[in-house]
Amino acid sequence: MARTSLADEPIEPIRVAVSAPQPCSDAVRFTSQIQARTNRSRIAGENERARLFSAFLTLEAPGSRGTLVITDTDGKSLVREIAGSSCEEVASALALIAALAIDPNAPMGPLIVPPSTAAAPLPVLPTASVAPAPVAPAPEATVRSSPAPVPFAAPLSRAPLALDIGVGVEARGGVAPSLALAPVVFVDLYRERSSRFVRLGLVRTTDVHATQVDGTVKFAMSAARVELCPWAGALGGSVSAHACGRFEVGTLTADAQGPATAYSTSRAWVATGASGGVRWVPTRGFGVDGWLGASLPLVRDRFTWHDGTTVHHVPAAGFVGGISAAVQFL
Repeated sequence: MARTSLADEPIEPIRVAVSAPQPCSDAVRFTSQIQARTNRSRIAGENERARLFSAFLTLEAPGSRGTLVITDTDGKSLVREIAGSSCEEVASALALIAALAIDPNAPMGPLIVPPSTAAAPLPVLPTASVAPAPVAPAPEATVRSSPAPVPFAAPLSRAPLALDIGVGVEARGGVAPSLALAPVVFVDLYRERSSRFVRLGLVRTTDVHATQVDGTVKFAMSAARVELCPWAGALGGSVSAHACGRFEVGTLTADAQGPATAYSTSRAWVATGASGGVRWVPTRGFGVDGWLGASLPLVRDRFTWHDGTTVHHVPAAGFVGGISAAVQFL
């Protein structure tokens, strides 16, 4: 069976970006470490499609920690993290991971950096007692050296934006005299590698009936909601916790029906709130959330029966709790 020669193996265009404390590493040095292990890569041109290898190195007592993010041309990312006793050691390990991602047959042993080839001094010619015979001028010597890899100066780009679409149901207190159930649809916006996210959603409670002596009042709340979730922390495995703040705006509707009265009214529903939740991601691209929190209405309307009896007065705070499932769309 004929073997493919090294010259026939595909050469992959790549880009390299490094964020590291000096003098730990930089893009030139990191690229050199990759290319010292494999000759199957080259630096991509400015407008050429190529994978991006982003290395993030930080000093953390008693050593250093590094993250390598390999971003494909379609925007999908692969993340690898490693810790070591020194920043140089971690940078070398990340370069090895990058080289293996390019060439699975790249050598895994320690790098051997060839000594620099300094120019040899010119020999000293002995002085002669007689004038030397004229000689033809020596041709200029051509010195050839391998050019040092000069990576395309790719700025450290942010991780690509991702979008999840989900549905859920939550229990709501405060929008009616008794607890209301509310279906929720939402999208989550976040960046890869980050647990922080922004959730945009729509919520509408099911009808809640408040029975009076001579009739009933039906309550329903509909609102658009934005949630900012700036904090998240891993709990272990595929489970993490998050904290969110929320803002809702919509309408709270009351429909009264009885022998002596019949009316419908809609009032503004404006509320802030906060919640804490747990997220379980059993597989990439799918997650389940559960949360508990409080809603703080900013508009506290009072709804009365025809005889002046208070049917419902929006409280200062209401319970919120729910569960949802989401799939990655982008």
